[in-house]
Amino acid sequence: MKPRVLSVKSMNEYINCVKSIAGHRQGDPPTVFRGHRDIAWKLMPSIMSLKGKCKISQIAAKKKDDISIERGLFVLFKDHAAPIAPEWIWSGNDTMVGWRLLFLARHHGLPTRLLDWTLNPLVALFFAVEKPAIKCNMSKCKHCGGGTFHDSAVFALQGLEPCGIDRLSDHKKNSYPPIYGYNDLGLLRPPDISPRIVAQESMCTIGKNPEKRILPSYTIRIQETYRDELRRELDMLGINRKTLFPDLDGIAAYLEWSCKYWKR
Repeated sequence: MKPRVLSVKSMNEYINCVKSIAGHRQGDPPTVFRGHRDIAWKLMPSIMSLKGKCKISQIAAKKKDDISIERGLFVLFKDHAAPIAPEWIWSGNDTMVGWRLLFLARHHGLPTRLLDWTLNPLVALFFAVEKPAIKCNMSKCKHCGGGTFHDSAVFALQGLEPCGIDRLSDHKKNSYPPIYGYNDLGLLRPPDISPRIVAQESMCTIGKNPEKRILPSYTIRIQETYRDELRRELDMLGINRKTLFPDLDGIAAYLEWSCKYWKR
């Protein structure tokens, strides 16, 4: 079933759009959001970005001892990270340790089958409008809003029950991380590895088959011409690099961006 596409041109329209799709009763599964600067981008985990780039053809792990890029990356990360990973990683059984290591690996940029989402629709909007738009060279393109750049998008996903690492690792089909076998697509709460995870209200999806594209429940389309205005409004609402990346790098990046709007 194709996701419903909704277009917005202002912050008010975006907030009203989110209210219309994310309203749920207490106890219902949450709606999670993911922002992307290119509406044409497919919802695939980062491990699949290596497809066609490696000499080993099997990208996703399918068995506990197979020869795959995903398995090799995970095992090598575990070995190399052993002397410097935080102490809390190593408590519990091997399965729990393995899942913690997978989250740690993803947090530090290793391609995995985890895909990042957020519970905060304003955070998702920030990531949709922060970086420069993708230039398009096609004369007619359904991803452009009448200009020469692709529109951006916030994807919304509904209907998945979230779980934490304890519940994830308790299920016997999840005994060999990074292989996930509980259902086709799961929604996970990552451990609070860093202040960034908390600030961004992070969640992750994980699939039994990471090669399968995730279909969002809704796609909120943001025309390229409104990106700068929306980012400045987000800044006024306290959503910026400084608050979402609460470290020295985040402060520096925020100041570099904000100085363009300073006035005497």
